[in-house]
Order: sequence, then structure tokens, then C-alpha cells
Amino acid sequence: MKEIIMKVYKFEELNEEAKEKAREWYREGIDNTYPWEYINDDAKTIGLIINSLDQHRQNEGHFEHSAEDTAKRIIDQHGEHCSTSKTAKEYLAVIKSLIPDEEGYLSLYDQDKEKQAEADFLHSLLEEYMIMLDNEIDYQYSDEAVDENIRINEHEFTKNGERFCY
Repeated sequence: MKEIIMKVYKFEELNEEAKEKAREWYREGIDNTYPWEYINDDAKTIGLIINSLDQHRQNEGHFEHSAEDTAKRIIDQHGEHCSTSKTAKEYLAVIKSLIPDEEGYLSLYDQDKEKQAEADFLHSLLEEYMIMLDNEIDYQYSDEAVDENIRINEHEFTKNGERFCY
């Protein structure tokens, strides 16, 4: 039988160079699907179905029911100071400004204005969710989040910052 004795260190006990190596190890294993799932689930709660979000702003999605329903859900569920609430309120203000004729129909001009407002609202929401996704990913890779997760999971390291596994 062979016995190996080795000193292992908690993250806080490492010097800065070793901490950076430990952070690199942790970042390599980050699951990038979590931020997407979180953002996508949030969008579904307001009736926004996201087909895709990407860095080049080729965002695609649609409203589950209607743009107006989604706007009302945002106002009910998102914070007063949330950018999505501001966007929803702006959309609803445009829709409210459209006046139907005596028979309840919008003029062709107002119909075009309504369609454009809905398209702009969808585009703005997808942009805002892309920003949320970017921010969540940035946070997940930040030193603050990485350090916290290393500590919470009580990972141990060699003196030079390499992950120690039993």
C-alpha cells in the first residue's frame, strides 16, 4: 500500500496567483445553459416566447397570447423601475391613443400604427432579455460569483491553485 500525504487549502488560504488558477478551473466547468433557462422561464411567465437570442441581435420570438396581454403581465409582475415595465407602459400608451370609429374599427393608418407598435414592443423586449442574458452570464463568470461558489461548495486546492480531488 502506498500512502501519499498532501496539504490542501481552502480558497481563502491561497495566494492571489493560486486563486486565479482556481477561478480558471471553476470557469471551465460553468454550465452555460442555466442563464438561458432562467431568462427563458422568466419570459414565459409574461407570455413572451423566445425562439432565439444571440450576440448579433438576431433575436426571435413571439407573444403567446397578445402583445397587450404581455404588457399587462409585465406591469403586474415586474418591478416599477424595471426597463421592461417602462417598455410595456410605452406600448400600452400607443395602443390607448388609437381611436376606433363608430363601428369599433381602426383606420388603416391606425392599424399600421398598431402593428408597428407591436413589432417595436416585441423587438424591445427581445433586446431587453438579451441584455438580461448577457448580464447574467457576465455575473456568472465574475470573480465575485466564482469565489462565492467555490467557497459554498468547499472546494479544496493544492498550494498552486489546482483542484484537489480525493
